[in-house]
Amino acid sequence: MKKIVLFIVSLVTDKDWDGDAAKFFGLALVVAGVVGFFKQIPDFEWLIGFGAAMIGTGKWSEERKG
Repeated sequence: MKKIVLFIVSLVTDKDWDGDAAKFFGLALVVAGVVGFFKQIPDFEWLIGFGAAMIGTGKWSEERKG
């Protein structure tokens, strides 16, 4: 159970363990999409897709320091 919680926390944080709005809202979209799947709401897969894209771009984007 602890590994699952650490995995979810790692989705919305970066290497410095600070949160990112894109990753946080991306995870919220994925959760909403999963809820939509179980409630049989049409087009739930769009939420999952956009949420996963937000998490991915926020997680692996290079941080530029000026």
